[in-house]
Amino acid sequence: LLSNKIEKLRGALFSLEFEQVLSEEHAEYRTQITQDPTHQEVIQESLQFFSKEYEKEEIQTINLARVEAFVELKMQAHHKVDCLNKSQEYTKQYVHEFVQGYMETRAQEKAEKEVCQNLAISLIQQSPQTTKESINSTVDMNRFDYLRDLRDQIELEQVKVGLVKLIGSDEEERKMIAKQKEQLIKDNELLAEEKELVCKERELLAKQKEEIIKERGLLAEEKELMTKERKELERLMAEVKAQEEKFRALVGVSRESEHTEKVYQQVSVGSKRKTPGDIAENDETEDPSPKRHQKSRAST
Repeated sequence: LLSNKIEKLRGALFSLEFEQVLSEEHAEYRTQITQDPTHQEVIQESLQFFSKEYEKEEIQTINLARVEAFVELKMQAHHKVDCLNKSQEYTKQYVHEFVQGYMETRAQEKAEKEVCQNLAISLIQQSPQTTKESINSTVDMNRFDYLRDLRDQIELEQVKVGLVKLIGSDEEERKMIAKQKEQLIKDNELLAEEKELVCKERELLAKQKEEIIKERGLLAEEKELMTKERKELERLMAEVKAQEEKFRALVGVSRESEHTEKVYQQVSVGSKRKTPGDIAENDETEDPSPKRHQKSRAST
């Protein structure tokens, strides 16, 4: 009866600690393992493996609910994503840890039972009359009740010691979990700061892209203006060339006209020249008046 009570108390303690520590962050993991039929199979296979390794068949008879509660309690120390991705790996690890604790507890209980048996033997040796009476089936009921009460007290003390150890280990686990939660909070804060920095960098990149787009637009406008100016220069150069050709043509025409005028003047001067005989004849026939001379000079 006491051993059953011990098992129930331990199961209740694990359940209580599990419910206190379980957070909303691991609700998804708990839903997954409750819906996953292979979770209990992994625990059973692990128990069978460690039973063969330690050569203890009693390991296979451990209550699965206790093991599941212990594994889920240990899972609280990990992040939700790790619990979902590495569920089987962590399950095997914590089943091994539970088995080691179970073996240590059993060894301690065995040692305590041996102490109780030695104590009972010493008590029996101190009262041989009681031993004879027990052999002869004439047991002193008061003495038997005393021994039974003594055994019950010893077992209760053992239960108390076990509970104190469990509570101490649970407090250490709570401290570890609290530290890990603080570390997770710090990591989340660092991630938030990094996200803010990334957002700021993205904003700066967006602004730089906008500036580059504006500069490209200005460059395109300048390019258009340059092409327009180039076309205008080409047009002006074409006009200048055309005017130069016209000027050259006019210069050639003017030169030809000057040349023809000179030739004409030479021809006209040559036709107007006279021989000395003609001049004498003209002088004889002409009126020797000063007006006539003036006319002839003017004509010449």
